[in-house]
Amino acid sequence: MWLIWFGALGLTVLDFLSKTWARTNLTFGTTQPFIPGLLQFTLTTNQGGAFGLGKQYGYSMTILAFAIFFGIAVWAFFRTRAKDKPNLIEKAGMACLLGGAMGNLLDRVQYGRVTDFLEFSFISFPVFNVADATIDAGIALIFISYLIGSRASNDNAANANE
Repeated sequence: MWLIWFGALGLTVLDFLSKTWARTNLTFGTTQPFIPGLLQFTLTTNQGGAFGLGKQYGYSMTILAFAIFFGIAVWAFFRTRAKDKPNLIEKAGMACLLGGAMGNLLDRVQYGRVTDFLEFSFISFPVFNVADATIDAGIALIFISYLIGSRASNDNAANANE
């Protein structure tokens, strides 16, 4: 479990440093190219959750963010103690989820909102941050781990029946 927390802490620090850089070096609401045709910087903030949902409930969103972080931490704790131990991919996913959740939670506690500054330039998509990307990566890794585990279980069951 300590490896998951170490990874989560590293990702939280990366998110914190990136948001600090954005608040220091970008102008609110102004777009600046980063990787032409792919990614640009647009500094904004979000009091709500994903896609701005619940933005009128800033304080409640902070409480919800804490509850979600706590729930993920409890799930990860019990998951690492389960009979079928998580593989490395699932552990990496857990670290990503915890690190991203912690990064956005720290922003909410410190500023009352989340700092967003990354924006795709090739598609209309909400502005996001490193923590958001980390959470998405964590979900993808856990899903991939589940698919690999399901396939391995099915292969083992098929081999046992032969």
